[in-house]
Amino acid sequence: MIYHIPSGGNPSWPCYIRYDSPAITQRTVSYDGVNVALQQTFGYSTTWASPIASSTNWVSKQTVVTTYDLVRGNNYQTVYTYSPIAIGASGGLVQYLPAEQSVVYKDFGGNTLKTVTKAWIDPHLLSCELVTLNNGATSGSWYLYGPVGQLPDKGGQIVDKKEYDYNLISPSACVNFASPPSITPTRETATTYQTFANTPIFSSVPSIFDRPSSVITYGAGTRVAEADYAYDQTSVANVPGPPTGHDETNYPSSVTTPRGNITSTTQKCFVGATSCTDAVTKYAYDETGQVLTLIDPCGNTPCNDMAGTNHTTNYSYTDHYSSGTPPGNTNGYLTGITYNLVHRSKHAGDFIHIQYPAAGLRFRGWARSPERDRLRRHRKDNLLLQRCSIQCFGSVSQCYNNQSDKLQSQSREYNCDGRAGTRSSRAAHVRPGRHGLQGDDL
Repeated sequence: MIYHIPSGGNPSWPCYIRYDSPAITQRTVSYDGVNVALQQTFGYSTTWASPIASSTNWVSKQTVVTTYDLVRGNNYQTVYTYSPIAIGASGGLVQYLPAEQSVVYKDFGGNTLKTVTKAWIDPHLLSCELVTLNNGATSGSWYLYGPVGQLPDKGGQIVDKKEYDYNLISPSACVNFASPPSITPTRETATTYQTFANTPIFSSVPSIFDRPSSVITYGAGTRVAEADYAYDQTSVANVPGPPTGHDETNYPSSVTTPRGNITSTTQKCFVGATSCTDAVTKYAYDETGQVLTLIDPCGNTPCNDMAGTNHTTNYSYTDHYSSGTPPGNTNGYLTGITYNLVHRSKHAGDFIHIQYPAAGLRFRGWARSPERDRLRRHRKDNLLLQRCSIQCFGSVSQCYNNQSDKLQSQSREYNCDGRAGTRSSRAAHVRPGRHGLQGDDL
């Protein structure tokens, strides 16, 4: 506490000042709750402007994190240095926030492995970032923000990112408000953003700024990839109920107000001078913004090298409860997927029912909250849900055992403990894929 004594000898007024906020000084990690395997200590220091007695400004802050490997008996340091960025004035004093200026990574012997250097436009927008290795080789990235119609340093959306490979730029090239190097970047990503009309809940000016309309990647100045996006091209489907908590006044299915739903993605085809067809994927939505259908590129343009005609994936959000009952239709969790020819997926919900018509495969399972992430992954060795089963059926006579990758002549039911039991000798020809089960590559 300090006391302010105004002129004229009036009674002093107390002023309570708290410097900074609580900070971590030590962190320990144990794998058994008894023996500590790793310990980190945090040291903090501040450099003040001179003379200190007449200044309230700091010029630099530093945090030194020392990591001790208590198993091998080694330790190393990571040194973070911060510079002040003004964020305005309060009570006649300029206020500053610390912005990360550099991070130095050291090895067990105290030698510098690499240094990351950063510069900022404001406390939220990174201007450039360099990585300098212990041999002096430096790579870096520069960022430009927008989009058009907003101040370049306030829009918050990256409109251009230039990346430079090692040995092309100087370790001192990145400073606040520095322009990118004049040489051609190794890779450049240019993003333009879709403009939207005013929305009902923010009707005075546009309020949707973060939806890209195109993303173009250049390699050494040559365009090598491009993705184009379109929004709100089709009407949205009505959800019976209406869905709990949905704004039916401003966003019913009957209005064409801007929603920002991506309805088509076009991956441009580049094969030199050879003519090729762009890959277009289309999406349809309901009024709450949930994807209902996905039509893959072969469903939008004929693919001569693909067998089969079904290229549409359908999604369902019908409520299924393992406990409790919500006040109405939530339409909140993905509970059913009907895939097209080949399956690769992630999904979540209290209940899941997946169909693979082309492969003759169905998957059904319930998952409470702790199992949702497991259900999203459901890779080859992670099909272990609370009450789950896999049923393979169809006209093909063989089915792969998901646990061992060995070809089996019977289908399997997998319980939550991972054990399998015989279900039927009629099975579709399916095999475990990297991201879950998938049918034959038709």
